[in-house]
Amino acid sequence: MSAKINMTKARDIHIRHIRKARDGELKALDVDFLRAVESGDVASQATIKGKKEDLRAMPQNMPTVESFGTPAEIKSYRPSGGAFGSLSINP
Repeated sequence: MSAKINMTKARDIHIRHIRKARDGELKALDVDFLRAVESGDVASQATIKGKKEDLRAMPQNMPTVESFGTPAEIKSYRPSGGAFGSLSINP
């Protein structure tokens, strides 16, 4: 008899890992943003602001649980592009 995997719970656990990685990246971007403010670099401020907005929206933008067929597919999901390239998600 095989165990039944709760896919919703598996997705929620993975989102927690994504949020943890995201929070670290947001802290790093806070430092970069302050440096841009201090130097008056408005273009960098706008770029960083956009990255931070993408990172904040990331968990809500994760595909629904129905999009994944197996727990392994959930675990292997990584947000891609833009601000997500530097995220290191460690389950």
